[in-house]
Amino acid sequence: MPTITQDRLPGLRRSSTITDRFRAFDAQHPWIYRALEQLVEERLGAGAKKVGMKALFEALRWRHPHEVRGLNNDYTALYARQLLAEHPQWASVIEIRRRRSPRTPHPITRPCPDLRGACSCPTVLSPWASPQPTQRGRPVA
Repeated sequence: MPTITQDRLPGLRRSSTITDRFRAFDAQHPWIYRALEQLVEERLGAGAKKVGMKALFEALRWRHPHEVRGLNNDYTALYARQLLAEHPQWASVIEIRRRRSPRTPHPITRPCPDLRGACSCPTVLSPWASPQPTQRGRPVA
C-alpha cells in the first residue's frame, strides 16, 4: 500500500512560506491594513494602553464577516510589524516578539526619515526591524 506524505496533501506547497502567503494576501486585500490602522487609532482614542493584533483580527472578522475570507492568524505578527514600521510611535502599544524563523525581506518604503522628508530617496524598512521589540513589557535583546 502506497504511503501518503504531507507533500501530496491538497493545498500544501513546500515553497509557500507564511511571508509569501502574507504578501499575496496583503496585495489582494490592501484595505485590511488600512482597517487595522483605523482600529488601532480607535482603540487608542478610547484610552487603550495596549492593542492586541489578534483582538483586532477578531474585530475585523466581526465587522466584515464576508470580506475577510483568508485572513489567517499567521499574519498577525506580519501586520503588527508593518504597522510599527509605518507608525513607530505605536511601539509601546503594540507588542511584538522576536521572530523564530529566518528573516526574509518584506520591504516597506517611505521618505527618508533622517532628512525629515526633504530627501526624495525611499528608505527601505523591514517590518522585522521594529523600533523596540518587547516581550512582556521588557525590551528584547
